[in-house]
Amino acid sequence: MRRFFFAGILLTAFFLFCERNPAPVAPSPAQNALSATTSQTVYVLDSSQVEVKFTITNFTSDTAYFAECCGQLAFVVEKKINDQWSEYMGWGFPCIALCPSIPVIIKPGSSHADYAILDEVGYYRFLFLYDWHSYLLAPDSLYSNAFLVAGRK
Repeated sequence: MRRFFFAGILLTAFFLFCERNPAPVAPSPAQNALSATTSQTVYVLDSSQVEVKFTITNFTSDTAYFAECCGQLAFVVEKKINDQWSEYMGWGFPCIALCPSIPVIIKPGSSHADYAILDEVGYYRFLFLYDWHSYLLAPDSLYSNAFLVAGRK
């Protein structure tokens, strides 16, 4: 009987301790800890093209390594067509194989700003490849917010 009593106390203490003090979980870098945002959500195509500025910010405690091609940040512009995102314009992904270079490094708490030139109306977003190691062997994807390029009224 004493065994069951002590076993009951031990199990109760175990469950109470675990519930109040859960095991620490290391934050995953992929939990929206990187942010890619455009400077606006609506751009007006005044002339034949518009400059869309974006910023990638690293809110983690780890360094992020982004794909680069010959000195420029590599990214893809996706356009929404019939409720599906499709590649509209690539800047650098094929080039990564042809012109291997040092990745764009964004340290914790730092940002990287760049831009793209677009010349058609529509909904867009940017796609970036990054890794938490400098080798980019198993890159993750980071998408920017969606934005609209509208025609002049």
